[in-house]
This record gives sequence, structure tokens and C-alpha cells, in this order.
Amino acid sequence: MSATNNTTRSKWGQALDSSGFQAAPNLPLSQQPALGLSNTEIVGLLHLNRFWWQRDRDPLPKPARIAAQIDVHRRSVERSLKKLEQRGLIEQKGPQETSSGIVRPTSLLPLANTLVRKADQLRSANRSLKRLGGQVQGDQPDSRGPSSKEVPF
Repeated sequence: MSATNNTTRSKWGQALDSSGFQAAPNLPLSQQPALGLSNTEIVGLLHLNRFWWQRDRDPLPKPARIAAQIDVHRRSVERSLKKLEQRGLIEQKGPQETSSGIVRPTSLLPLANTLVRKADQLRSANRSLKRLGGQVQGDQPDSRGPSSKEVPF
């Protein structure tokens, strides 16, 4: 087991055995207002990410499944997915029939690309402020671990 897995296991214990865990960037959470994301959209993205195991294989969860897990109506999830798609953060593809019914593959690559650009903007803003003698406190980890402060945009 790697050091990361040992650290994760030391924090979460046996909860990992039954439900697993996911790797997700903190940027959508720390930059939620700047990205224009509602709470339902954030949680929906986390649920989509839960099913995104490989970069080239889009997740296939049904909106009804996500809705049941976050205790909202299916239409709320569908509206959130539509808004995320309109903002270019996800790409919903045509319906596919699977053994569990009809699903729409949903690509998170547009979100990943958006986050790369946002991270570049944060680094650039930080460099500019450093030249002026200040520093942006953002999601750049330091020796003490990740920061919880947001960078204003």
C-alpha cells in the first residue's frame, strides 16, 4: 500500500473498505462562487466523479440515482446537469442502453480542462501579487498542508 493510501486509511479507517474513496480536486469547492456552481451542482459533480474511474470512460449514473443519494428530486439533478452542460463544464452524450436501463454518458473532461485554466489564473494572480509584495492565499499547498482560504476573483 502506498503512503497516500496509508494516510487516507489512517484518517478514514474501515469506512474505505465498504464504500471506497475518490480523488477530486479542491478547486471546484474553493472556487464555487467564481465558477458559478450551486450546491446541488457541486454535489452532482462529486457523484459523477464517483463513477469516473478512467479518463477515457465517461461515467454513466442515472440522474434518479444521484437524486436519491442526495435527497432531491430527479428533475433537480437533471436541471443541474443541463446548467453544467450549458456552462461547458460537462458534456452529456446521447442515450445508451445498458443492462441497468438507458443512461447518458457524461464527460467530466470539460470540467477538468476548466479547472486547469482556473489553476493557471490563480498561479498568475499569485505571481502578480508577489511582484507587488503581497500573496494570494489559495489552494496552493504549503508545508503545513492545503489552505482553506479562497482566492477572490
